[in-house]
Amino acid sequence: MPVTIAPEKTALVIIDMQNLFLSPAIFGKVRGEGHEAEELLLSTRIPAARKAGIQIVDLTWGISDEELAVLPPVIFRAFGYYENGKPFGTGGSKEVKGDAGVGDDIGYVKLPNGSTIIAAGRLLMRDQWNTELHVPLQEDFNKSQKNALPDIRFHKARLSGFWGGSTPATEYLKKKRE
Repeated sequence: MPVTIAPEKTALVIIDMQNLFLSPAIFGKVRGEGHEAEELLLSTRIPAARKAGIQIVDLTWGISDEELAVLPPVIFRAFGYYENGKPFGTGGSKEVKGDAGVGDDIGYVKLPNGSTIIAAGRLLMRDQWNTELHVPLQEDFNKSQKNALPDIRFHKARLSGFWGGSTPATEYLKKKRE
C-alpha cells in the first residue's frame, strides 16, 4: 500500500556501518550481510532519501573517555570475550577473554589492498579508525557535506543509540518530529 510521509520530519537512520564491523582488516570477513546492506544503501536507499529531502543520520559506536568510566559491565563483556578465540557467533563454543576489550588499543591492521593503517585505534572509542564509517559510506558522507541537507552523525556508548530516552540521536529526532 502507498505510504505518505513528511520528509522534513523523517530520517533514514543507518546504524553501526563502521570499519569495526565491515572492514576485513578486523575480522577477516570480506563479504557478508553488512556489505550487502551497504551496497543497497549506497545504490538505492540513500539516493532515494536525498531526492525526497529526507535527512540521512549515521549512528555509530564512539565512546568518550567520560562514558568509558561509567559503562555497564555488559558492554565490556560483549566486546571483550570470544568463543574459542573467535568473535561470538562465528562457531566457537568455549568462552575466553580476548587480548583487547572496549577502550583498549587494537593495534595495527592490514587492509585487503596490502596497505597498513598505523593504528586501528582504541576499540569502540570516538574518533578512531575502527569507529569511522566504512570507507564507501564515509566517502558518501563526505560528499554530502556540500549538499543543502548534509548527512549527520551521532555516536553511541551503548548497544542502542536510543537507550535511556535521552541521547543526542533521540533528542535530534524528537526535535525533527516537531
